[in-house]
Amino acid sequence: MRLLGALVLAGCGRLGFEAAHAPIDAAPSTPDAALTFCQHADADVCIDFDDGLTGNWVAGGTMNGRYVVENGELVSTIDPLATATDIGESFLLHQFSTPGVRVTLSVDVRLEQLGQGDAVIAQVRFSGAQRHGIEYVYAASGSYVEEFRDSVFDVYPIAGAPLSVGQRHRIELDMDLRATPHMKVRENGVLVLDTALLGSSAGNPRATAGIVFLRGPSATWKVHSDNVVVDVE
Repeated sequence: MRLLGALVLAGCGRLGFEAAHAPIDAAPSTPDAALTFCQHADADVCIDFDDGLTGNWVAGGTMNGRYVVENGELVSTIDPLATATDIGESFLLHQFSTPGVRVTLSVDVRLEQLGQGDAVIAQVRFSGAQRHGIEYVYAASGSYVEEFRDSVFDVYPIAGAPLSVGQRHRIELDMDLRATPHMKVRENGVLVLDTALLGSSAGNPRATAGIVFLRGPSATWKVHSDNVVVDVE
């Protein structure tokens, strides 16, 4: 759908797991309860916003939107979009500096306020010969995952009811280009999609947190993101 910064928007209106959560050993004098989510995690990248900062994540885009770290969460807001060509985005990204063949993203999301339209609320991709990635799209009529290869988007519907508003849900994306390229998607630990990918283009991995893309017209959207874990191979 849209990709960070330099992503063009097209198709579907945009262009654009198994994450490791093994606990780490705490020092004997440090009570477990005093550790943050990321201090418990064993991952290539983890951010839990507990310190009120965005760490080594950078602004991906704030078109017709904004984000703020509030009460230990990233809160992304998209303002009302008036026309069918209006674009909204409000997200952070982390880009790895070396090529990879697999990237997994796990993030807690809480949908606080929904407008119309479909919002991308999680995305991983490789930036190489072409933009190649997958993204989780929330839709009130039923969520889905998109695989994109530059401006070509392929839709993979997720069976079942959409995520409930006001509750925290864990979304996991696993994009694996080794052997037979495939992806796995989990909602709250339940495997909801496991299928072969159509593309195989690798490159430098990247992951996002927040509202990555929304096309108008739509009323205000507000989504909370927290406990973001990214692993690469």
